[in-house]
Amino acid sequence: MDSLNKSLGIRPTEPDTKNKPASETIEERRQRRRAAIQKSVGLWKDRTDIPTDGLEYQRQLRGEWE
Repeated sequence: MDSLNKSLGIRPTEPDTKNKPASETIEERRQRRRAAIQKSVGLWKDRTDIPTDGLEYQRQLRGEWE
């Protein structure tokens, strides 16, 4: 992956530590990640143009690539 990034001219980025408290515990990090994930729950629940079965949806997406 590093060689691909290098060939594309992508430089490694520094981790974002500006917004992260220095003494954040594992539990606090888990709660922060969970809160972020919860925002996306049900994002597509009312859509009628895609299959509700995840596997069928994946097959449909892959079918577009062929």
